[in-house]
Amino acid sequence: MIHSKFFHCKNIFKILLLSNIGDVNRSAKRWAAATQAYQQALAISRTIGDRVAEAWRLNELGLLAEDCQEWEDALSWFDQALAIFEELNQPANQAVVERNRAN
Repeated sequence: MIHSKFFHCKNIFKILLLSNIGDVNRSAKRWAAATQAYQQALAISRTIGDRVAEAWRLNELGLLAEDCQEWEDALSWFDQALAIFEELNQPANQAVVERNRAN
């Protein structure tokens, strides 16, 4: 049980670290590096089954796609994030994604 919790915490740390790396690269307009970091964080989120972390990574990819003016991709990422937050009944998180989607 302790090993399982450690494994989960270690992966959450990796997800957050990769997300921060993605944010830094996105701010610096290093699109490929940001995409790679966000995609890695998304993959880990899915591997450990953390649906909330998965939805936030999808939202980040939506914001990145907006920055790159890839509007259809952005909407797809946001819609995937919204579906997860709706499924989990998280209206506050859903509202954040909806606001991002509306921009």
